[in-house]
Parts: sequence; structure tokens; C-alpha cells
Amino acid sequence: MGYTVGLDLGTTFTAAAVMRDGKVDVVSLGNHAVAIPSVVFLREDGELLVGEAAVRRSAREPVRAARAFKRRFGDAAPIILDRTPFSADRLSVAILTSVMAEVEKRQGASPDKVAVTHPANWGGFKTDLLRATLTQAGLGDALMVPEPVAAAVQYSSSAMRAISSSRSRLNWTSSAVAPDSGLGSSATLPLARRRKGPSWYCWR
Repeated sequence: MGYTVGLDLGTTFTAAAVMRDGKVDVVSLGNHAVAIPSVVFLREDGELLVGEAAVRRSAREPVRAARAFKRRFGDAAPIILDRTPFSADRLSVAILTSVMAEVEKRQGASPDKVAVTHPANWGGFKTDLLRATLTQAGLGDALMVPEPVAAAVQYSSSAMRAISSSRSRLNWTSSAVAPDSGLGSSATLPLARRRKGPSWYCWR
């Protein structure tokens, strides 16, 4: 049976949730929490580490790490990691690729559909750049969902439940209805939202 996945590449944390057979589950991306830090680290050999591994290495070599680079999305000025220039979208590709690899490893197959959130104030330039970024990450067909769709949780008929981990606590719904996003008359978006950070979506 196939599944759908929702991704939230947040400024501070990145998270993912999947829906299979109408049930939504958060994906544990890190060793100590379900969400991973949105941090990228440039190794000496040119490989990009992401998440917890990037945080650990950045403690010793902070000049090789990038944090909160989502705020620089679309910025023409490069982000310098140990004299090597990177764009925010290139760093985003590294995180998205790593997260999707982890999701697929845990699920045992590629998803049928993918949705990715983005800030509501992003105009055409940034959303076009996001589409290009998703394509580079192998997610060119992903649905891009404005983050305020999270407000739909207030109107969801599904009960909310809390999930605790050693490092984070999340509240999320099993479904929420959002306006038409090109999927038909309406799109049902299972949604999960971290209290102080990421929210993520996937759809039936």
C-alpha cells in the first residue's frame, strides 16, 4: 500500500510526517527527537552533513556550518562555508534529499505523493526557486503548501493528540481540510504542527 509524505523545511528544525491507510504518523528523523536541526556542515571532502551530525561537527568547526539559511532563500549573496560559497537553495537540497532518504528507508518504498510547506509571504520568485529546489532534490512533482494552511486545524473535526519524545512534544491532527490547491474541489491535508516550529502536511 502506498503512502504520502509531508515535509516542513523550517528555519530551525526540519520535520516529516507520513499518511498510510488514512493514518498519519510522524517520522523520527533524529536520534533524540522526531525533528532534526536545519543545519548543514561542509566536510573537508566536500560532502554536506545535515541535522544532528552537522550540529556535532559545527561545535568544533563553526565556520563550516550554516544555520537558519532559510531566511536567505533567494538572496543573491552567497553563504560562505569555510571559503566555499553556497546558496540557501543548494543547502535546502541537501536537507530535503537526506530527509527523503530517511523517510523512504523507514517506509521501505518511495511515496506516492509529497507536500512541502513554505512561508505565505513568499512571492513568485521564491516559490519558483522552491520548485526548482524541489526538482533538484527529486521532488519536482511535490505540492507546495503555504504555512498558514495550518490554521485549518482549527476547523478539523478530527481530535488532536499529543506525541512526546525525549526532546520534543508535538500536537497534531489526523486531517484538516484546506481550499482547492489544484487537486480537485478540495484537498484534505493531514497536518502536524510542532508547538514552536515546524508544521507539515501531506494529502490523500
